[in-house]
Amino acid sequence: MWPIDRRLMPLLAMTVVLGLTTAGCGDGDADADSGGGPTAVAERLPDAKQTPTEFARELADLVAETFSPKDCKRLNAINARSLYRFPCPAPDNVRSELGFLKVRDAASFGTGAVVDYRTDQAPQGASMVLFLGPDREWGLGQFGLIIFESAESSDDDNREGYAEAMDGYLEAVRKQDCKGYTRYAAILADDVKAACKRELAGARRLTGLLNRNPESRPQYLGGSGTYGFYRLELEKPTPTYLTFSVIETPKGSLRPYLVQAPTFAPAG
Repeated sequence: MWPIDRRLMPLLAMTVVLGLTTAGCGDGDADADSGGGPTAVAERLPDAKQTPTEFARELADLVAETFSPKDCKRLNAINARSLYRFPCPAPDNVRSELGFLKVRDAASFGTGAVVDYRTDQAPQGASMVLFLGPDREWGLGQFGLIIFESAESSDDDNREGYAEAMDGYLEAVRKQDCKGYTRYAAILADDVKAACKRELAGARRLTGLLNRNPESRPQYLGGSGTYGFYRLELEKPTPTYLTFSVIETPKGSLRPYLVQAPTFAPAG
């Protein structure tokens, strides 16, 4: 696990699912063409059914207002397409905290998005990362990261680091190389070696897709000073579209940029 300081400390205990899975201020949501960061994707990407702000508010309301397992249908639907999952019903302290969530800012970058928010537990601000699934619904990638003003910050100083991490991650998965994987993957475990073996085993489907599509290259969707988003199109054996996020770790970390597990994305 990479060195973590308070800026990257999770606020709440959640479930993280790694590997290639089936998951897929106020209302000032931006997209990759309207501020929020530069883009390298020319084609129009599918519109989401909700803005990131609307999704974040719905998620907070569902967590805060779901008291019984019989009321979990809507929250479980979000969990099913997410990497970061809330228990349902959530513990009382989690429900209480999410009831006070206020969105500060949000920006979307193609099929990825960042939402900055405040709660009583994070009065100075925290962020969540979203991914757009094939059904054009947002899923939750990360939650409760203590990062200030991440949505609208500039990615000018991070583009090169994002690209290096993305290329290194894909090469490691392609070769099933644990050494490279532990350098570039966001492994959330105390036993990194064991986690690497487990996660690479779970990523064998992605390994096969990458090796069938050696000419495919990730396209940069844009990003902020903390997150960069990429889209990867793989044509063989059938068209597959993925979204990746890269996160900048705290200054001085041995692994300055890390890639989160991919999610399926809508067709372009």
